[in-house]
Amino acid sequence: REQAHISFMALGIALIMLTVAVPVQLGGPWISVAWAAEAVVLLWLSYQLRMWQLRVYSGGVFIVFLMWLFAVDTVAALEADLTPLTNEYLPVYLVGIATTFMGAYLVRRYKSESFDREAPLFPALLVIGNAILAVAVPIQVDEVWIAVAWSVQAFALMSLSFRLKVVEMRWISMGVLAILFVRLLIFDTSINFTMWDAESGTWVSRRFTLFLNYRMLAFASGIAAFYGAAFMLHRLRGGLQSWEKKELFIALLVAANVLTLWILSAEVIAAVDSQIIDVSGRTAEHVTSLSLSLLWAVYASLILVAGIVWRWRHVRLAGLGLLAIPVLKLFLVDSFALEQGYRVAAFLSLGGILLAGGFLYQRFSGAIREFLFEHNESGLHTNTN
Repeated sequence: REQAHISFMALGIALIMLTVAVPVQLGGPWISVAWAAEAVVLLWLSYQLRMWQLRVYSGGVFIVFLMWLFAVDTVAALEADLTPLTNEYLPVYLVGIATTFMGAYLVRRYKSESFDREAPLFPALLVIGNAILAVAVPIQVDEVWIAVAWSVQAFALMSLSFRLKVVEMRWISMGVLAILFVRLLIFDTSINFTMWDAESGTWVSRRFTLFLNYRMLAFASGIAAFYGAAFMLHRLRGGLQSWEKKELFIALLVAANVLTLWILSAEVIAAVDSQIIDVSGRTAEHVTSLSLSLLWAVYASLILVAGIVWRWRHVRLAGLGLLAIPVLKLFLVDSFALEQGYRVAAFLSLGGILLAGGFLYQRFSGAIREFLFEHNESGLHTNTN
């Protein structure tokens, strides 16, 4: 027994010396690479040798690795002028992601040999691995490609959560989608359509192409991720909790439509501000206001029609609610802000949309009343009693 204690003591000293030697012998981002590799090897040995002590030390090394990665390497990478995807920090994040997911795999595979208190390790490692990936994205790529990468990550996590039946991946996917939603609204909406001209030493305008631009690429990828996640929740309903089938599904659809209407409105504003529509000054303001009113009215009408066709009561109500916005805007804002010609055009256009809706209601009143007030619906199941 005394011999065993001496052996464990010698092993502990050797591991400590190995960990301390890493920053002494190595430099830069390779310190994180070595510590990450050491942590996952120790975790694997702990299961092979059935020594839980190695697992404890592996966790300590992993914590040191994370602290160094986020506090040192990430800060240095943000301050440096890095070439996207071809810089010395890329291996750090790749190894960190790989070792973290490998650790999650080992914990899952040898679950029967672990203690009950180690159960949270698997979801924790999944969260940490995806956090490293999410942090690596804005360091390795820039501008709209950040949103594109996060969209792919969120969709992949949602898909894997159903394929592998790992609910934790679905939770992480929701977190990535939430971050993506905020980024699109706050950062990617105001993408600067100017660039620095080295020859003239001034900022010059980029050529703006309606819908075919980098901002639209960022929003299109994000919208596709939200719709894709909602589709999987609706299609693969088995095993989901009730709030995932209803509240989460509706939230994803709402977020997707908010982003869609947001980017369409931004494109309309940018089109008027650019040289695509040759207007300026006060006229540009009138054209923008009129265009937004018509856009919102048409979009609301399409949502309303979709709700009727697919018999989704919540979608129909959302369409009616959205249609009320341009109507109120017309009477409360446009009536006083627009010049007479634009005001007449706004009333005629919106009136035409409402008249078309009234005609359809009169023509198919029985079917529409059934659609509006039915109790048993496909898609979004609700109880109206």
